[in-house]
Amino acid sequence: MSHSSSTTADGIHSSAVMTPAKVCSNGDAPSTQNDDCRHHRYSRHASNTTFSRQATLPRLPIPTLEETLEKFPAAVSALLSSHDGEKNSNGESASNTRETKEMKECRKEIEKFLAVDGPPLQKLLLEYEQKGREDGTLGSYVEEFWTEAYLAPDQSVVL
Repeated sequence: MSHSSSTTADGIHSSAVMTPAKVCSNGDAPSTQNDDCRHHRYSRHASNTTFSRQATLPRLPIPTLEETLEKFPAAVSALLSSHDGEKNSNGESASNTRETKEMKECRKEIEKFLAVDGPPLQKLLLEYEQKGREDGTLGSYVEEFWTEAYLAPDQSVVL
């Protein structure tokens, strides 16, 4: 530590205690006196910017088509009618004891999708994920959709 004194142009004498210069473990000096080594090391280097280590994160697994379609009825049940207008002998909605017509139709469409359109679309999804992994353009198979559907619009996103 060193001691320093000086006199200004109007003759005022000042005295200050100088602190030793900080040096980070990599040998660089922090950019200001208030920087500590950790701050300097983690926030000032381009290699530690947002998303710079995205490629090192584990990839999201792609569920099988069967796993997805197994969960689909529960996911859409809130969007379907809670009853189909039929009443039981007590005058209550019959949907409490059996599946609605809409849910039955939904399950038929799921089976049709599993047999016809689903497999080729699942194959395209797997290829899309593989290409994004190989060329480093996508961190996840949902990334582009998420950005376009939820982050890009200026209006509210509704179902």
